[in-house]
Amino acid sequence: MGELYQVRDIFAILKEREGLKAEIARCSNSIFQILGQPFSRLCEDFVSHLMRKVDRPGYFTHPVPVDLFPDYPAIAKYPMDFSTILKQIAADRKASPLTPPESLFYPSLSHLYADLRLIPDN
Repeated sequence: MGELYQVRDIFAILKEREGLKAEIARCSNSIFQILGQPFSRLCEDFVSHLMRKVDRPGYFTHPVPVDLFPDYPAIAKYPMDFSTILKQIAADRKASPLTPPESLFYPSLSHLYADLRLIPDN
C-alpha cells in the first residue's frame, strides 16, 4: 500500500511540473521592452522574473544532479536550467563592448529564447 502512495505522489509532482512547463512556455513567448538598459541586463531581469514567477518549487533552477539521476544525460541531449542561463548572461555582461556578437552566448533574443525552450523540453 505504501508503494501506491509513492506512485500517487510521483504522479502529482509530474502533473505540477507539466503545468510549470506550460507556464514557462507562455512567459518565454512574451515580448519585453524596457528602454535604457543593456540587452544583457534585460535578459537577466527577464530570466530572474521567470524563475520567481513560474519556478517557485525550483525544479528548473539548477542542473539535474547526475549523481542522483545517472541516466539523465542519455535522456536530455541539451540540458538547460535557469542558473546556467544566468551564468551565461553574466559572462556576456562582462564582455567588452567590442566583443563580436558571435562570441556572446546571447547576441539576440532568439538565442535566449532557444535556451529557454530547452528547459521545459528536458
